[in-house]
Amino acid sequence: PLRSRTRVLPTFLLVTLRIAHSAPSEASGGNPFNINSSVLRAAFAPTQRSVSSNPLTPALTKDHAGKPKLRSPIPVGRGLTTPGVLRTPLSSSASATTPDPPLPAGNKPGDLQSFEEKHLWLEEVEGKEALAWVEDRNRDALGFVGDPKKDPLHDRLLSIYESKDKIPYASKIGGMYYNFWTDEKNIRGLWRRTTLESYKSKEPKWETVIDLDALGKEEGESWVWKGCTVLREGDGSDPDRVLMSLSRGGSDAAVVREFDLASKTFVPASEGG
Repeated sequence: PLRSRTRVLPTFLLVTLRIAHSAPSEASGGNPFNINSSVLRAAFAPTQRSVSSNPLTPALTKDHAGKPKLRSPIPVGRGLTTPGVLRTPLSSSASATTPDPPLPAGNKPGDLQSFEEKHLWLEEVEGKEALAWVEDRNRDALGFVGDPKKDPLHDRLLSIYESKDKIPYASKIGGMYYNFWTDEKNIRGLWRRTTLESYKSKEPKWETVIDLDALGKEEGESWVWKGCTVLREGDGSDPDRVLMSLSRGGSDAAVVREFDLASKTFVPASEGG
């Protein structure tokens, strides 16, 4: 379209120059733009023949007063933002004729519900069949990419993640500073706290608030820390309750439980927890 457009514009300018330098005829009534049709054919016939195969090339037409003007064959604003650039589909018939994606092997059209029902057992994340299926997929992946534990880089990165030289970032709740910590002994992690003076020292003395590894063994769950929300009364008193979020096995779904910071225990349901 760019090449064709460059060939149309010089011709249009040429005709404009011819019109500007021509004398008004009696038939035109003194209007220089109402030129003889033979002049138009002579000026535009070569260009029209060279670009007639391009549907996006501006064509010559006349307005309501009979004056020549350039017109885009596809109006701007009806499916186009600029000539040749689609904005919306020109018709809905294209989407209506688009074929649906193929169904899995062994299924017929309209049998998608039965296909989903055959795999409902995968919804049981901790189910034996689902775990066995995951182990098979992991085995296939390890066979393809190799065991990462055999790579020297694995041990190096693990030593960095489990290093005791990590900065124990803390958040202030009341008059204490809380930190969540993981290392080679505390895989699931510890939520612990200390005072500001202790935190500034070289070897802070931490008080364990909750041990997720011990909690998981006690309750028979694979709890993963998802953070907590502090209950602030707004009266200036130190918060003593939080809503703790834990997930089973690190899944997206989280279990929210009310936790007492003073007793370091979960608030039972009998007490409104």
